[in-house]
Amino acid sequence: MAQPDIIQTILKDSNYHLDLFNTSEIQGLRQRIEGKKRPITYCPIRGKAVQLKPEELIRQLYVERLLNRYNYPRERLRFEHLVNFGREKNALTSIQ
Repeated sequence: MAQPDIIQTILKDSNYHLDLFNTSEIQGLRQRIEGKKRPITYCPIRGKAVQLKPEELIRQLYVERLLNRYNYPRERLRFEHLVNFGREKNALTSIQ
């Protein structure tokens, strides 16, 4: 019996799709995934290992595209950047 694809397993119950990504981008991420029950990958922006949930998986695919295809500067990318709204502080995902 063939093992299920780890990426399809992560995205199984989500609304996220891989339609925008090419085979080499998906395969590159697939090769960097470690662990089966709790899959993780190294995030080049945060500089640490992160658990792959559906949103994070798509985020990592976009990071690789920005860095490799578009040569976007790594130092200009940030996730969950703290933004002040009056007295409130909210975390926003952003690209500077």
